[in-house]
Amino acid sequence: MFNLSEIQTALQNFQIDGWLLYDFRGSNVLAKRVLGLGEDAVASRRFLYCIPAVGEPVKLVHRIESGILDHLPGEKIVYLKWQELEKGIQQLLSNMKTIAMEYSPGVSNPYVSKVDAGTLEFVRSLGVNVVSSGDLVQLFEATLDDEMWQLHLDAAQLTDRAFDVAWQTIAQGVNDSGGV
Repeated sequence: MFNLSEIQTALQNFQIDGWLLYDFRGSNVLAKRVLGLGEDAVASRRFLYCIPAVGEPVKLVHRIESGILDHLPGEKIVYLKWQELEKGIQQLLSNMKTIAMEYSPGVSNPYVSKVDAGTLEFVRSLGVNVVSSGDLVQLFEATLDDEMWQLHLDAAQLTDRAFDVAWQTIAQGVNDSGGV
């Protein structure tokens, strides 16, 4: 579940000015999950959600799908043309020096690397340092809550029982007939 104050605390702890979450046609499942967009949320246009370490987030959405992020806090900027998109990104990042995005340096973690090179290049052309959001994703997407942890423990018990039955069946087959 999206928790702005926890995300902003993490950004401050990591000394990152903001987290720029970006998606185009469902290419960034991590952003969709962090932002609480359901699997059925369809976005055929680019959207960005900028969470600053301090202050109010800002949404940048296409006019055709301007309501895609309405469930989230923050000001909304609507664009139509690509020039307006670029101007909007400049506005989002105007006071930021270092931001996190779903990017992985080199070939270190393809599971995190979801932002296309052109978008990354444009953000960097604005003088903004882009770091991987991998640690943030780990905190806000890859962490088990109590219910998930219990399901994990239940699954482990079932797996253990299944292996016990399998080994007993093998042992019985070997003892009774010399093979399985």
